[in-house]
Amino acid sequence: MAVSVLTSVPLQRLCLEGWRSLWNTVHLRRILSLCSSTLEELAFEGCHISDHGTAPTPVTSTAPQDVHMEALRRLRLSYAESCLLEMPHIELPNLESPFCEHTRNHIDYIAPWVPATATELTLKVSGDSTPPRFSPAIRLCSLTIDICPTRRTSLYPSVVSWIGHCIDGLPCTDDLRHLNIHIMNTPRIWLSEPCYPARADYESLYDTLRPLHQGGALKHLDLTMEVNASEIVSDRIVYPVYRTRAEVATVKEVWGLVTERADVVVELTFKLTTSTRELVVLKYCL
Repeated sequence: MAVSVLTSVPLQRLCLEGWRSLWNTVHLRRILSLCSSTLEELAFEGCHISDHGTAPTPVTSTAPQDVHMEALRRLRLSYAESCLLEMPHIELPNLESPFCEHTRNHIDYIAPWVPATATELTLKVSGDSTPPRFSPAIRLCSLTIDICPTRRTSLYPSVVSWIGHCIDGLPCTDDLRHLNIHIMNTPRIWLSEPCYPARADYESLYDTLRPLHQGGALKHLDLTMEVNASEIVSDRIVYPVYRTRAEVATVKEVWGLVTERADVVVELTFKLTTSTRELVVLKYCL
């Protein structure tokens, strides 16, 4: 990376891609220190940063022990591993909207690193990852959980369990106004239509949501169930309208106390997509 670029312009956005274990945290601190006063958005894509990187540090390079990134508001971590998520010497005092995407079992590293200033958090995970451990001081206003099941035999029970553990792990939900849950399933070719949650799955999810409802903070709940049909022929899988209406009726019955409140907006969305486009979108406001 041309360090001269970082010193010559007031950089506001920076994305680091493919940073492997060859590079260590000294190199990272050096880069971030040069734009710490102006950088508002920072992204790591496919990075593995370690304190034990083997690349030599240039003699002329100096890196402060602590980097105070006061301007940073948004942070995106996509498949970013190891010490990146555990760096006490990189301070993010005004971070508002962190995003963490990971399909491996490392999601628990992110939560203690999110400062109490964060009001929005997006987690994109697989169903077999470990639910996060949150800082005792964190008070979220908006939480988005984008989850992809890994085993069809326990498709929705495992997902509902993960969501429950995640929300139960929040130290305080008094400020949680918006909850977005997105479940994406990739079926095999022999399925003629999407598999839907059982009534017991909706009941389990309601048990998780009930404290949020009773506390009076929750104002918007968005549940999206998406089927990715990239691996199957598009005409082999459909969303029968009668079936989605039956799902809506079940949700209304099970979640009655939530859906009947005038001050809570509940949206239920069914999607059929491929890797490039949306084939069907059915949206219901309960």
